[in-house]
Amino acid sequence: MFKKKMIHTMICASFMTCAPAWASGGAALEEVIVTAQKRAENVQDVPISIHTLDAAALEKNVIVSLTDMRAQAPGVTINNFPLAQESTLLVNIRGSQPFSAAVTLDQPVAIHLNGVYLARSDGLNSVTAADLDRVEILKGPQGTLVGRNAASGALNIVTTKPSFDGFHFKQQVTVATRDQLTTKTAVNLPITDALAARISYLHKSIDEPANGIKNSGPGPELGTSQTDAWRLDFRWKPVDTVTVDYGYDHTKMKLQDQPFVCLGATSILANKADCSADYRSSLTGASGQPDSEVEVEGHTLNVDWVASDTLTVRSITGYRKLTETYYKNMIYSPGNYGYIAGPVTSLPPASSVTMPMPGSSVPSIVNQDQISQEFQLVGQPSQFFNYTTGIYYFEEKGYEAPTQYSYRPSANSATLIRQKQAWARNESWAVFGQFSWRPDVLSRKLEIVPGIRYTRDTRDVRVIDNGLVSYAIGASSYTQTFATAVQSGNGHLEGSKVTPGLSVLYHFDDQMMGYGKIVRGYRTGGFNMSDGNLTRALSGFSPETLTSQELGFKGQFFESRLRTNLAYFVMDYKDQQMQIADPSIVGRYSAIIANAGKSQIKGFELDVAYALTKNLRLGLNWTRLDLEYKKVVAPGTSTNVASRFYRKLPKNNYTVNVDYRFPDLGLPGKLEAHLDYTHMDAQSGSTTDGITQGGVFAGYTPTQFAELDMTPAYSVWNGRLALNGISTAPNRQGDVSVGLWTKNLTDKKYLSYVMAGAPFGGITGTSLGLWAPRRTVGLDVIYRF
Repeated sequence: MFKKKMIHTMICASFMTCAPAWASGGAALEEVIVTAQKRAENVQDVPISIHTLDAAALEKNVIVSLTDMRAQAPGVTINNFPLAQESTLLVNIRGSQPFSAAVTLDQPVAIHLNGVYLARSDGLNSVTAADLDRVEILKGPQGTLVGRNAASGALNIVTTKPSFDGFHFKQQVTVATRDQLTTKTAVNLPITDALAARISYLHKSIDEPANGIKNSGPGPELGTSQTDAWRLDFRWKPVDTVTVDYGYDHTKMKLQDQPFVCLGATSILANKADCSADYRSSLTGASGQPDSEVEVEGHTLNVDWVASDTLTVRSITGYRKLTETYYKNMIYSPGNYGYIAGPVTSLPPASSVTMPMPGSSVPSIVNQDQISQEFQLVGQPSQFFNYTTGIYYFEEKGYEAPTQYSYRPSANSATLIRQKQAWARNESWAVFGQFSWRPDVLSRKLEIVPGIRYTRDTRDVRVIDNGLVSYAIGASSYTQTFATAVQSGNGHLEGSKVTPGLSVLYHFDDQMMGYGKIVRGYRTGGFNMSDGNLTRALSGFSPETLTSQELGFKGQFFESRLRTNLAYFVMDYKDQQMQIADPSIVGRYSAIIANAGKSQIKGFELDVAYALTKNLRLGLNWTRLDLEYKKVVAPGTSTNVASRFYRKLPKNNYTVNVDYRFPDLGLPGKLEAHLDYTHMDAQSGSTTDGITQGGVFAGYTPTQFAELDMTPAYSVWNGRLALNGISTAPNRQGDVSVGLWTKNLTDKKYLSYVMAGAPFGGITGTSLGLWAPRRTVGLDVIYRF
């Protein structure tokens, strides 16, 4: 007992609290159930580093979309796709590197909604909006059971299913500073003993920019949005052994993007004086900017048949459709160097130039639809042996036509970049299997989990390169000065990958487990629409592979009051896809994507949850990452230039949580408080690697490039105080919760994303930043019946 008290005291001190609570009873952590391995399991029995947010955690952390999770999942980076498109996200886990949201390439993190893979990150921030039950973040390659594009991890998003236990109703209304309004409605309807339905609806509007940067010009406010999302779910149990779940979701989002602003630039940039690293409360935007629009809908049909006590047969069918109309034109105006969404209907200075550019209202367009089918056999023939096997098919068709304008008043010029139109078709099928065996040795404490997956991929693309057109701007007219020829062509890629995995677990007892594993994952090849060389773009790039070695420990102590999970991993990339400078072009930056590299990422993860008393809970989630480039060879060269690359991962990223339930204060409900502190170390922000030509490129050195591309470290406080379980009259069947919350409690001015390179019409040497939301204060009122 003395040793237990000493350990308890040490843990108490590590969280900077010394409340004597060992003698308190009734404190215990709840069991966490996940489906990371295609079956419902206690998270402590799964040899995967998993971060889970259930419905309660989503509520107290005011999480409605994936971007709201940024502060709650260390080791996971969620950024808006440049240039700051609020609905499109780039997600990476353990330092993986996404490039683009184009339909011609894929991301390194596989995201699933109710078991259906979401191929596009366009619209990703909106599909997660309504009625979430939990989010599971699986860290590390998941190539065996998840498959392609889970090279660094996967996200499983699970919505709430209908139930047969009666009529339920939930209504939430949230108001917050800067004219933010969120309403969430959910109704559960048991129709018969065998059929139940659930309807949910979400409306979210932001009428003032979250980062406080207002538009001083005649155009609309920047960073505003409106989201409407609803779901319809049915659960049918024709017999006790069969469960059929059908779900339909539809989301529509209108938005005005937040602007990236110029933080700094090298001397070669004519508008260097317009850049500033200081926060600005206003920018001058163009007038008449239409809203960008994103519409997503999907159908899911899941069938579970318990064929016997030892076998479950499962079918997962999905169809999804995406339509996006997006304006991403750019304006460079004195004192406001940055990017403004929308057509250029009034070119600065407005007093001298007030005519629209040709085709200035032409938006970027993305259309995509996908179908997928998966069959699984999940069996457990004995207490010491289980297996999961299945087949999978996926097909995607997409169209993308990006367009943007840039304007430079210092040069009296504008450029229309029509870029490339692409029609893409992607097809994939796979077979997989994994089993778990506890041999009759070491008292059945040893568990062996081998698995393997075979995947066949095919990609086709049809591209029309419309080139670009440049204009000289006069006092009242414009003149075309340059245009590139229209080109077209087709590209085809196909290939297969085998992704094996082996985990060895040792169960010290029913509370402690250690594991070691080696697994492989991969990201598919693709086509780079941004490549200025159409022939090279159509030849594409090959898959990258990742082999990960990991040692982990999961344990619960003090009668399940303390949960401690540890993981140390080493990930080796081979044929790494890298976005680098074209070595054949000197003097300006031209990006290509090629299988140019080998690198290694080492890391450590620690998750701690501690029920110090039945009323006080503490949590710590910490991730540490280190990256080393082993080899980088650009296409057409043979020299290893890895020493010229500098991409910094956040060395330390951690979140500390404190949850406290106050004792009885004579209030009509239970008063509960939540406080969290998140720290993120400095990190590179660009999707581009900094290769140089002869040591110097575009007027700056690798060190200068690294400084331009660095998102500074930041720390943020968030909190919520809620009065829960307020009984309602007259029959007290329902209850009300009232919560007062704040994000960025100290109103810190910090940059959430910084990138360098040449995103604006070929101008290099710029550092562009997105200012994070300022302090936001909100009030939740939630009624449950």
